Amino acid sequence: MNRKTIFDYVDGLGEQFTGYRIRVGSGGNPPTIGVIAAEEDADKIQKRFKSQTVSAVPFAEIASAIEEMAADAGWPDEHPTLRIHSLTSDNKAGPSYANTKRTSDGTVEGSSAVSIEALCQTVVRMANIQTKTIDILTETIAHSKEMEEHAAHRWLEARQDQLDAEAETMATSLLAEAEQPDNSAFQEAALTTLQGVAAKLTAPPPQFTVENVISLLQSDPQLAIELASDQRVVDLVMRASIIQKESAKEPDAPPLPDPLESQ
Repeated sequence: MNRKTIFDYVDGLGEQFTGYRIRVGSGGNPPTIGVIAAEEDADKIQKRFKSQTVSAVPFAEIASAIEEMAADAGWPDEHPTLRIHSLTSDNKAGPSYANTKRTSDGTVEGSSAVSIEALCQTVVRMANIQTKTIDILTETIAHSKEMEEHAAHRWLEARQDQLDAEAETMATSLLAEAEQPDNSAFQEAALTTLQGVAAKLTAPPPQFTVENVISLLQSDPQLAIELASDQRVVDLVMRASIIQKESAKEPDAPPLPDPLESQ
């Protein structure tokens, strides 16, 4: 008995072999019960087996289709012999597979052994399906992560554009407000004050008379004391007094020297 399963046989050949002729019977040369081929090469395989119906299935389901066809033909309970012949897409023969379920004394194995082998084949089939499912899930998760990263990048770009637009709008508004005159009460009061200060700074100096000076000294006694103690003021007063006296006696006399120039 061939201990290799149908799934091991098909997987071991790879994608080069896309057609399989199945034979089931009780003797050493069982009859052909059908042909299974991959969908893309079914028409090419059909040209060789014009008297047989070629069942087109997806390539990944070829092993399952072979096992189901053999079981429908009575293998292994009614007919212990199974032979499978592989073919390429251009109908070239490849490695074959043979499995005859007999005990050491030549009788067909019991139903328990058949059930165990069928269970093992089912487990292998489920493992293959799970492997393919895990591969699909891995690709899906990787694609999902890529899409999430792309969406986050687009959101950041959109947010940056929004912030730039808001900043530009704020700057434009501030410039517009700066160009417009502000007629607030505070600025009006400040303008009035500045105008008053400017008027005082540009006003002509006051005209001093004897009455103004006397009035000033009377209103500020301390100033009169300081002036009386200032030697320059005393010299000026004395000089003016001398000049007045001399002018009264000799109108044409030359002026006396300035006492401040000698200091």
